[in-house]
Amino acid sequence: MDQKLFYIAVTVAVYKDGRFLIIQRSEKEKFLPGVWIIPGGKITTADFTSRPPDSPIGKQWYNITEQVVEREAEEEVNIAIKNIRYLTNTVDIRPDGNPGFTIILLADWESGEVKIDPEEVADFAWVNLDEAKSYGLFEGVYEVLEMAYRVINGKDKGLLKLNS
Repeated sequence: MDQKLFYIAVTVAVYKDGRFLIIQRSEKEKFLPGVWIIPGGKITTADFTSRPPDSPIGKQWYNITEQVVEREAEEEVNIAIKNIRYLTNTVDIRPDGNPGFTIILLADWESGEVKIDPEEVADFAWVNLDEAKSYGLFEGVYEVLEMAYRVINGKDKGLLKLNS
């Protein structure tokens, strides 16, 4: 029987003045402690059930992924983001054996100075693509930043294509 339950997360490549924001996860984190990633988090039912549905028929909520990355950018690093758009997605098997599905978005920095929450984030950096190579980025993050850069510069429409 196929397992159909996924951990669903949303991450965002935040772009400002030719650089991307990367963060180092706190050593206190259970999943990927101390690893450099882009901001984001899991989608929870509270992300949508805490407000009325957007659809007058049934129970449907729209733009939850955007809402999650806006919240995570504010909570993790104290910034506001804008121009949020879809970039790509990934599926993996987490170290605990559970499948994970991550939606990866791209956004522009809107306002705020980065201030980290030490419970979640140990450090941060604004990096260009060359500088990003010198950080211990989680698998696939560098490729996401490359794709985001191509999209920003009109050379790609997103959707990372490997082995093609």
